[in-house]
Amino acid sequence: MPGATLTYVVNEIERLMRRIGEPTPLQRAIGITLVASTKRRFTESRAPDGSTWRPLSPRTIRRRRHGRGRRRSAKPLLDTGRLRNSITYRVAGEVLYVGTNVEYAGIHQFGARGAGRHHRVVIPARPFLGISRDDREKIEHIIQDFIRGELL
Repeated sequence: MPGATLTYVVNEIERLMRRIGEPTPLQRAIGITLVASTKRRFTESRAPDGSTWRPLSPRTIRRRRHGRGRRRSAKPLLDTGRLRNSITYRVAGEVLYVGTNVEYAGIHQFGARGAGRHHRVVIPARPFLGISRDDREKIEHIIQDFIRGELL
């Protein structure tokens, strides 16, 4: 998956339950949970570690205000919603991928220097992919439910 991707390796129990070419209930539950929390980070402007993203520069905010037609967000990474809406998961074997195929995702995840027409623009890193402490707790609960047979 081009763009930016987070990889989560599923535990041994899940290997025993593998269905050919189809995500298991455990993988599906974890994937849906991680996609939802990743999308929520865009609204909260927070990284997986809980840190706040750097706000937009005054110049960017001015440029967005003068955009044509639609109402544009003053929040980072929410100008069109394309990046947030592209977050998805997929399973390949025993690996669960959460990410996006949007070509500019990596620039926002990791930051960039020397961008723009005159190579003077600095884009700060605004990490959106990753597993937060809250995500880990949710995954643990999902796995416990799966072991108890409550996740089908």
